[in-house]
Amino acid sequence: MLIDRDSYCDAATFLREEAEAWAPFEALLQVPDVNLERPGDEGGPLAGSSGRTLMVEMAQDQENLVQIAKELKDSSSSRTLGRLVFIWTETGEDAMQRETHVRWRDVPLPEVRRRFLDSEMELRRALAQVPDEHWVLDVFHQGLFWMDTIKACKFRRPQLDAVLDAAERSRAGR
Repeated sequence: MLIDRDSYCDAATFLREEAEAWAPFEALLQVPDVNLERPGDEGGPLAGSSGRTLMVEMAQDQENLVQIAKELKDSSSSRTLGRLVFIWTETGEDAMQRETHVRWRDVPLPEVRRRFLDSEMELRRALAQVPDEHWVLDVFHQGLFWMDTIKACKFRRPQLDAVLDAAERSRAGR
């Protein structure tokens, strides 16, 4: 897996950068429900989806990573990762996202908020328990965690900004 990224030699550096990348997204927890549920412009960064959708996708990604990290604590491989790679290969990213949206559709927004916050904290705790040779020193696993955390936050930043801007316009009555 070739990825344009920095390489990490220790877990502490990775976890610090991951926390810095995630921190701006915690602002979603302060956005009023009505603004989280409101779809963004089709042509904008949200492409018609909502802040809730952003939170759901991020929480689901984090929950997947938590499970992978828990498995890597005692092994150099992860059955969950193998299953997700198989599903992604067979159905593609869009089908996986649709399935995520179906699973989360009836989850009340307070629960989405809780899982969004809890999954991030749980991921940091889980990664702290994984031996370095199973993730930080393993180029594939390190790349996976980097791509689904730090890089994902950079990729989703325009979506976050769109949600926060819309909430601010709504608050200001514009």
